[in-house]
Amino acid sequence: MNDAQCRMARAGLRLSLNDLGTLAGVRPMTISKFEGGGSVIPATVEKLRQCLVGQGVEFINGGKAIGVKVQRAASLHDRAEQLREVQAAHHKVTKLISERKGGR
Repeated sequence: MNDAQCRMARAGLRLSLNDLGTLAGVRPMTISKFEGGGSVIPATVEKLRQCLVGQGVEFINGGKAIGVKVQRAASLHDRAEQLREVQAAHHKVTKLISERKGGR
């Protein structure tokens, strides 16, 4: 995986630098440095690669084609939004239950 492939994969998954950093255990500033063509240690690149592959990214490095293939399934960003909605609904229900118990 090279810097351009990392950028393409992250964009395809609709992940922010912070999202990818959290998932891969890599500082967002380090990801930004790598994506900008800067040098980072190979172990960091491997962490990023493994994380992106785990999210369904396929790296293309054959012949004249260099790029990425990203599944069209719901992105991590979409799943995170759904989780926030479920958590908000859960919080409302918990609050209502608590209020009703206290109101008896």
